[in-house]
Amino acid sequence: PNPFLGLYSLVARKNHLGQTIGPQEAISRDEALWSYTAAGTWLTREEGLKGTLEAGKLADVAVLDRDYFEVLEHEIAEIQVQATIVGGRVAWERGGSEGAREPGD
Repeated sequence: PNPFLGLYSLVARKNHLGQTIGPQEAISRDEALWSYTAAGTWLTREEGLKGTLEAGKLADVAVLDRDYFEVLEHEIAEIQVQATIVGGRVAWERGGSEGAREPGD
């Protein structure tokens, strides 16, 4: 599943067909991103290990093709992942070769 469709739905309260559902339940972009990242770590008791970018935590990140906080609301669903970095290594890169590598290699 595309997490950006979920984030769009939380913020805009529209589904993939563009239908508005419960607009009074819309949340901010910050809250939506938190729900997809840090919130889940509480359930697995890994708050001190992951979920936010802080010193001493795992720095697994996704590199996006545009700024989630700056795009127009309807563009949130269109954001594409360009690369993922897991354990300090590029684990996947759009159009790239298979296999992990160091960023910048």
